[in-house]
Amino acid sequence: MHCEHFFYAKVRSSGWRFLLLLLLFASCKKSEDVTFGSKDVRAVSLGTAPLELMEGDTVALDLIFNSRATEALYKDFSWTVKDPAIARLEAKAGVAISLVGLDSGATTVAVVSSDQRLKAEKTILVSKSFLLTDPVYINFGVTPPGAPFNSVSAPQTGRLANLADSKGVSTGINLDIIDDFEGENGSGMLSNTLGLPSSVSGTAFWGSNNNPAAVIKLSNLNRNRYYDLSFYGSRRDVADNRETQYTVTGRYASATVAQNASGNGSVISTVKNVRPTTSGDVVIAVKAGPNNNNGLKYFYLNAIMIEPSK
Repeated sequence: MHCEHFFYAKVRSSGWRFLLLLLLFASCKKSEDVTFGSKDVRAVSLGTAPLELMEGDTVALDLIFNSRATEALYKDFSWTVKDPAIARLEAKAGVAISLVGLDSGATTVAVVSSDQRLKAEKTILVSKSFLLTDPVYINFGVTPPGAPFNSVSAPQTGRLANLADSKGVSTGINLDIIDDFEGENGSGMLSNTLGLPSSVSGTAFWGSNNNPAAVIKLSNLNRNRYYDLSFYGSRRDVADNRETQYTVTGRYASATVAQNASGNGSVISTVKNVRPTTSGDVVIAVKAGPNNNNGLKYFYLNAIMIEPSK
């Protein structure tokens, strides 16, 4: 029997019985506002996955509240870092702070409410960021030229890991072909005015209408730095326009440069001031340019050079 029904059945009783039943009714009405078995739990978290950043990175950390009610009640929090030599807090109070990576290693950031009831922790992993000072040369072709070039020998999907700079220093930068070229050839220029070895200017990866674009991804770049990317493509013994365009996409926007690969022994095209994404990536798309008048739209890539922007 519901409390209202119980009260109605006894409401005609007099004296103390009436008073007692009235109290019981009030108690029953109050209990209806509570879902039995539920708990008034308030909690915050910083997520379960470790936060990975590089030296010099600044990232935002926001508290995750388990309910709007919790968020409305709790505004005052204190933050600490276990090892401040690895990461530094830009602020030490509030529901959101900024964290700066200082040195490679692992540490923990902790947050606690002013009444000490709500607490959360998160592992922070800081990795060393490589500061590129010398150029990285990359060859695309059938004949590896040797140092200082890093050579990509197959036009299909694959990775060239931990590229070396011109002094042989490992940079940690990786190159992945994520959309295949159509093939490779040895039909590039045998001589040039750019100082490139003939094994670089004379070999190339190529595509055509049958494979209208190839895509390369550079990864593990320092996301706090800017880079200049230069491209060279060539094809000897042809007279038509085989313009090839290179589109570079980083954090903010895409930029495109183009060159006619036919008989090219003197032109390098450069995209300047490219900032990698927050993941440290830059994507390069290679395809025929708008002025390419070859019937099959052949396009070429012989070499890429990566330099720190000045």
